[in-house]
Amino acid sequence: YAEIARFMVETGDWVTPWFDPSVPFWGKPPLSFWMTAASFKIFGVNELAARLPHWLAGLAVLWLVWGIAIRHSKRLAIWTMALLVGAAMFFLSAGAVMTDMAMLVGTTMAMRGFWLGLHGSAIERRHECWWLFIGLGIGLLAKGPIAIVLSLVPIFFWTVVSSNISVVWRNLPWVKGSLLTLLIALPWYVRVFGRSWD
Repeated sequence: YAEIARFMVETGDWVTPWFDPSVPFWGKPPLSFWMTAASFKIFGVNELAARLPHWLAGLAVLWLVWGIAIRHSKRLAIWTMALLVGAAMFFLSAGAVMTDMAMLVGTTMAMRGFWLGLHGSAIERRHECWWLFIGLGIGLLAKGPIAIVLSLVPIFFWTVVSSNISVVWRNLPWVKGSLLTLLIALPWYVRVFGRSWD
């Protein structure tokens, strides 16, 4: 993945991830490659620059989770951080050049936006709900439709089991939010689809 990002910087082609000069890589959308390529542009092509954006994405996940956990108690927030940082997959993903941490930012953002869009203060409900849709857009650019599945399936089941269908429908901006998700993710998909017909 770091080599795909390096080639992105070398060619200036930020639309198509290339496995090598003649073979495009369509296995994953480009967000994690963009993160690594941007780091290469700033810090040069080296191992630290390759790993840094994914580590920063891990910090973003910790910040998002802390913001939810601290509402219950500082003790719970500290235990939550300890468990998350101590989880082997989280620890490895934060230090590796992979697509997982970028997707985790998106899904965590989506879950936080959903929860605070329903249960936050009046001001938070107006603002935080948009994180749901921004997170879905980020997830689509990080790992594709699986991010939608990983976010919306648990939201759907919670909504049904808790009998909150009307509350969820009324209190979240589903139409405008979906348009925001498309605004974030769709341009890359349209551009790639257009290139595939060239």
